Amino acid sequence: MRSIQDSIASFEDRLKSLLGKELVVADLDEKHRKMRKSAFSFLRATCWRWAETATELCPELANTPNVLSPGDTHIENFGLWRDAEGRLVWGIEDFDESATIPYPFDLVRLGASARLADKDLTPRAIAHALLAGYCTGLGEPHPVILEDKQPFLRDLFTATKEERAKFWKKLRKKNDEAEPREHYLAALRSALPDDVEDLSFRPRQAGAGSLGRPRFVALGRWRGGPIAREAKALIPSCWLGDKAKDRSGRALLRAARGRFKSPDPWLDAHDGIVVRRLGPNSRKIEIDKIGRLRKPVLAAMGFELATTHCDDAPAAERIVADLDTRKSQWLEKAIQDVASATTQDWKAFGRSE
Repeated sequence: MRSIQDSIASFEDRLKSLLGKELVVADLDEKHRKMRKSAFSFLRATCWRWAETATELCPELANTPNVLSPGDTHIENFGLWRDAEGRLVWGIEDFDESATIPYPFDLVRLGASARLADKDLTPRAIAHALLAGYCTGLGEPHPVILEDKQPFLRDLFTATKEERAKFWKKLRKKNDEAEPREHYLAALRSALPDDVEDLSFRPRQAGAGSLGRPRFVALGRWRGGPIAREAKALIPSCWLGDKAKDRSGRALLRAARGRFKSPDPWLDAHDGIVVRRLGPNSRKIEIDKIGRLRKPVLAAMGFELATTHCDDAPAAERIVADLDTRKSQWLEKAIQDVASATTQDWKAFGRSE
């Protein structure tokens, strides 16, 4: 396994080659700052490291059934959106790194992120909760609609009055940077109503894993209230290797719009740009706002992950058959191994800065 320093340098060289002059260099500095903050923040920002080390860290899982995967699974890659029926939906929110990979890799990384975020949760407790939800999802996959079911998720994650005000205030914050290039402007305008008023465009810095890519927001008013759209550069999934050039977003859309999803109708991807609607309840979830992780939340995450893996009709049967061959502590051990390896990488990165 190559050093974390070499891995970071290789990833950033690839980012530069893909984005050229569009690379946001200042965002890389912010990315490094977030990576130093904690082992959990480090994991969030380094999906490519997981892609290059997963087989080495978990060799016994490398030959398991391959499925369509979000690719960048962790506890803060879940969020809220409104579907085409206006219902509030909870689930995996970011599919930028979607690819076909061994199904356990998602469970392991999700579990490792939970372990690093909440040290009071043991690998055994995490594994048990994730697998309970995952197996339930394999048997009866469906979207998590927060209308007449799962009220505890709605109570935990819907935005309060204060959070709504803070959300719009943060988006309205002025900066001196230039407007986006024309292809980003065109993508944003095409996602907005024709009669939007007070329209403005500005760069946006958010997340961790995608820092360095251009990201812009369009903010305006429409029929009495604020609206917003985001456009972000899309690059090939880190699971496809350094030579991959496909920026079409086909895998992203296939995963987000799967058979057992109720997707955000405003999520779209084409020509190297992914566009989505932004709002107080159209956002990723920050776990630190709810305190300790609860086992029912982890089970819900496992359930939602299964709905993505089941998009390919025979996938569930192959996964169930593989799970039946696994020893009882396989996920617990893998979670601990990957959490430990991530912590070692984080410490090595801190020493090199």
